[in-house]
Amino acid sequence: MMIADLWASVPIDRLKKLAYAGMAAGTLITAASGAAPPSAQAMPAPPEHAAAPAAAATTTTVSWITFIPQSRIDAPPVGCDYGRGYAFGGNGRGYDWKSSSYKTAVHAVIDWSSKSVKGYVSMGTTRVYRKSNGELVDKKTTSGAKSYARKIEGSGSGYVDVRLVTHAQNPFCGLGAIDGALSMRVFQRGEYYVWSGNHRQMPNHHVYIYDGRSGRVTDVYTRDAASPLCLVACELARFYGQGSF
Repeated sequence: MMIADLWASVPIDRLKKLAYAGMAAGTLITAASGAAPPSAQAMPAPPEHAAAPAAAATTTTVSWITFIPQSRIDAPPVGCDYGRGYAFGGNGRGYDWKSSSYKTAVHAVIDWSSKSVKGYVSMGTTRVYRKSNGELVDKKTTSGAKSYARKIEGSGSGYVDVRLVTHAQNPFCGLGAIDGALSMRVFQRGEYYVWSGNHRQMPNHHVYIYDGRSGRVTDVYTRDAASPLCLVACELARFYGQGSF
């Protein structure tokens, strides 16, 4: 079934009810804070990954990226400024940490010399295309004010607990949002485990660790999107993962 047909199968009254229920049950954030990374900074490999801050030899970075693997997806027939006959731009990518295309990016940079954490947030630009001729007709970037990464108080001498929150609404739509939260313990000796968190099942989610001391990248969690309707309301997916990096 095409995405447009999937949206069309849901009555507008049902969509509104789902939105209210989803916002009540699925929104996991209660505070808004976060800093955008300096535009000139980037991960050392590759340098074009502008979503992340510069990594140093004493740091470990936890990154949570969301993306749409298709290059474009149909706009829903209701709920957005653009409906039938239009498509939203995707990211046309897979689970490649080197990609600079994403919908949302949240990074927690742990400095082991001070046990401090700096949070960085970046939002991708949403583009609208006319399906008949592929023409770009509009673009906007949503606010990242409700996304953040920070240190959880009570972290120990050999580990740091971090909290990452993502919340981003399509700037052209009045319903639904990319939404979730993740809590994770990261050990200085090179181990980690996720101890709480869940997210809406749209779009794809990718959590990984970049260790500035070794230059290694370790996948923590990947999950494919279930349905565009999950931006409004469906069962939340649970974050999980433990291992070494």
